[in-house]
Amino acid sequence: IDRAAELYGLPDFKPAIADYLARHHHNLTHMIGGRWQAMPDCQLPFHHIQIWSKLRIQSYSSYDSKTLLPSQGLHVSPSTANWLFGRYDSVIISRDGNKDWPHSGLHGHEVVQLRMIFKPISGSQSLLSSIYYAYVQRFIITSVDQHARMHVLKQALRSTGERVRDIIPLFQIRVPAHLIPHFGQKANSQLNSQSSDELSSSFWLNKYWTKELFHS
Repeated sequence: IDRAAELYGLPDFKPAIADYLARHHHNLTHMIGGRWQAMPDCQLPFHHIQIWSKLRIQSYSSYDSKTLLPSQGLHVSPSTANWLFGRYDSVIISRDGNKDWPHSGLHGHEVVQLRMIFKPISGSQSLLSSIYYAYVQRFIITSVDQHARMHVLKQALRSTGERVRDIIPLFQIRVPAHLIPHFGQKANSQLNSQSSDELSSSFWLNKYWTKELFHS
């Protein structure tokens, strides 16, 4: 776990898991946020994890429940020679089991960036080790651009400047999210296709990417 945290640049990875375990309820939708309580030297019921750098997500059309939409790939990988800042895609997740995507729109849902996908390795066949998880960092909606008609997102930060994070079960992911950097008056000259997600702090949620997003 410590090696994984170092590889992915997540110094609070172990405390995040401990906070999740302290308040999670099996088969219930997990809320993002809340008070950080676990210490960096906290103890976990497992010491090793499996990690995935890619996954594919597929869903049915909201207009025809019998039509299976093409699968879409998601990347969650640390820094490489080609991706100096890593490659971390964003998704829309459920935070309210009573709200249905896409009919409820963003009500009961949140936009987050995937920072790691993992599964605990445990000697016992517990429910914990049978579920896949994601470490995510949250965005907040600040406004709706009246010209582009898209939501404007910013990284959710704590008073310390750290990004709001949490652990969620992978089954809370609904669809990939396509984010476009929101430059403001001046664009960062260092932005390119590999760095824009990490060097930008404000984004548009691209509603024109898919039909489901457009009508959500």
